[in-house]
Amino acid sequence: MTNRKLSLQFTEWDSLQFAARLKELVDSYESISALARNVGVVEGTIRKWANGLSRPKIDEAVKLAYALDVRLLWLATGEGPQKDQEDKKDQQVIRPVLDIKTLRLAIETVEQAFSEKGVTMDPDKKA
Repeated sequence: MTNRKLSLQFTEWDSLQFAARLKELVDSYESISALARNVGVVEGTIRKWANGLSRPKIDEAVKLAYALDVRLLWLATGEGPQKDQEDKKDQQVIRPVLDIKTLRLAIETVEQAFSEKGVTMDPDKKA
């Protein structure tokens, strides 16, 4: 079995919507090179994602959402709030990297890709 990293799965429309959300965030970021460094990719990769020419792998999408300080679910789908809701101004908000909806989406995406390729995996290996 090959050890390939899966990309986020989008329809053509979803891909354009993802690119539009990302482009807006990239335009307001310090610089493309700084964002690329924070995500661990080259600048051209960020540009391709923002122009809808390619899609990030799941691990890159997690890093991208974290670097942009947005929720992964919102970045990937446009659903839910863009950022975590702040409680009270005085309280420090602890922001989980993944919430249960995001984790469920990632697992479903991986299982769908495995199913399409006819790959089976026992629960211990999935974990």
